[in-house]
Parts: sequence; structure tokens; C-alpha cells
Amino acid sequence: MSEKRLDNVSMWRAIACLMVFAVHFGQRIGIDGVARKFTDFGAYGVQLFFIISGFLIVKSYYDYGKEHPLKFYAKKAIALLPLYYLVILYYFVVHTFVLKDVPKDPTGYGWFRYIFLLNGIVPDTGTYFWDNLGITWTIPYFIIAYATIPLLLKLIKGWKGSVVFFFATLGLTYLRYKGYFQGWCYFLNHFPSFTIGVVVYYAIANEKTEWVLFGFTALAIVLFILGLWISITYSLLFGVMFLATKNISFQSNFAKRLLRVGDKYSYTMYLAHGILFIHVLDRFVLNRMIEIAIAVFGTILLTFMIKNFIETPIQKGLNALLKKTERKTIDEFAPRNREK
Repeated sequence: MSEKRLDNVSMWRAIACLMVFAVHFGQRIGIDGVARKFTDFGAYGVQLFFIISGFLIVKSYYDYGKEHPLKFYAKKAIALLPLYYLVILYYFVVHTFVLKDVPKDPTGYGWFRYIFLLNGIVPDTGTYFWDNLGITWTIPYFIIAYATIPLLLKLIKGWKGSVVFFFATLGLTYLRYKGYFQGWCYFLNHFPSFTIGVVVYYAIANEKTEWVLFGFTALAIVLFILGLWISITYSLLFGVMFLATKNISFQSNFAKRLLRVGDKYSYTMYLAHGILFIHVLDRFVLNRMIEIAIAVFGTILLTFMIKNFIETPIQKGLNALLKKTERKTIDEFAPRNREK
């Protein structure tokens, strides 16, 4: 798959991050009217993130994961988990020892639902604190997708298999809506978004773009008419837009640099802005212009600091350790191979 096609991945990932920021910005700043409808729509940026992840899971699998599965899982863990656990630790310390406002989890899992990435698997609590924990509620969903989809790709193989996979996840989602999982496995409600990304990958790789564009659009229209599964309807439309821009390539150097910066900081900003929004904007009554400044410039500053002074150094250290482990493994097996 051509590397220039990844321009659209960077573009849509930056857009997804801005969408999530927009919905929280609109809520905290008190935007109303038509503008509020646009900011509230940003909540579906999460579905866009899921689609992009589904696409990249398959791409990474064929790039190197198929031959080096342990390396695949290690690299994905290094990319996602250090910042996630740092944010979880931050919330634990602040809410347990500073604010002392941790509510009881009626399911009894408490912090374990996030420490062991169980959120989305164990039943929800009905409380905002435990079901969301800032913006971290989605990260276990990403981990579930990265853990399971590569295993299923051996069965999927092509675009037809990916379509079957998508409808299978829709079936599981339907069963959950009907109560067959008794409150467990809420991640199934969002799993079809990941599988849309899988279908997008195979549609491009197998040159079946037109068929998939038609299928996604037709299904989105049906769901819209029936008033069913609004999040899946938007996911299908995002899949259409993702496919429609598959060959996009930015010629302007400024646009390319801006795109790289947005892509580089998107995940960090995704988790970091929740800290400011929840522990500053939600707790203090401030002048509206000050709130806007904190929301925008505070998020940019916090994201920059976390990315460059905390997240990146940790990731570099872990990647260096991973390479050292790989070299050691190669050196251990090399003499045996020569003997053979």
C-alpha cells in the first residue's frame, strides 16, 4: 500500500482529535445554538478514531506483525499504554488523596477496571466517574481491538472476509442491545467501527473501493431511515469519507508540516485535554475569555510538555529495550542456525 495514502490517515486522525476536543470545549465554555450542534457532533470523533485504528491494525499486521507478532504487540503497547497509565495514576492520586471524591463502584471493580483494561468488558456502573474516568474510557477498547483483530485476520484474508467480519460484529452488537450479554462487553457497541476500518483496508488493497463505497452508503441510508444505531451510521459515513480521500496528498510544505504535528500530538492531546477540562474548567467559575484561553492554549502547552518531556522519553527507553531484546534473541538463535 502506497505510503502517500497515509496522508489521509494523518489528516483524519488530527480531525478526530479536534472533534473530541470540540465537544468538550462546547460543553465547558457554554456554547449554544447552531454552533453547539456542531461541537456536540464532535463526540463522534471517537468513532473516527476507532475506524483509523482498525485500518492501521491491519496495515501494521501485514507490514511486520504477521512475521513478528510479539514485536507487533510490544510496539502497540509502547505507543498506547505509557501515557494511559500515567493519566490513570494522575487521576488516582488526585481523586484519592487530594480531592477525596472517589465514588463507590457498584460493580466492585473500582480502579481495577482501568488498571487491568477491563472497562468495556465488565458492566458499566451508571456513574460518570467510573464509566469515563476523564477521557480514558476508550483506551481499553483500542487494546481489545489490537489484541483480537490480528488473530482474526488469519480467517478474514480478503475484502469479502472483512465484510463478513463487519456483519458478524453488527450481529454481536444487536445481541448485546437485546440484553444477551447482561450488561457485559459494552465494547461490542463500538466494535463495528473498528471493523469498518478493516473493510476499508481490504477495499483499498484489493481494489474494491467502489463496491465498498456503495455498500457503506446504502447501509448508512437504511440505518438513517430506520433511526437505528446512529453511531454506526456516522461510522459508515466516516468510512466513505476515508475511502474517498485514500489518495489525498498534500503538496504544500506548510500543510505537510502542520499535518505531521497534528498527527504526532493527537493521541497526547486526546488524553491530556481532559485533565484541564475536568480539574480546572469543571471546578472553577472563570471569565469566559479566560476559560477559552485555558481550554485552547492550556491544552496546547500541556500537550507539548507531556509529549516531549514525559511520554516520548519513556517510549524511547522502552523501544531501545525492545531493540536490545530483539538483538539478544537474534544472537542467541544465530549460533544454533549456523550449526544446522
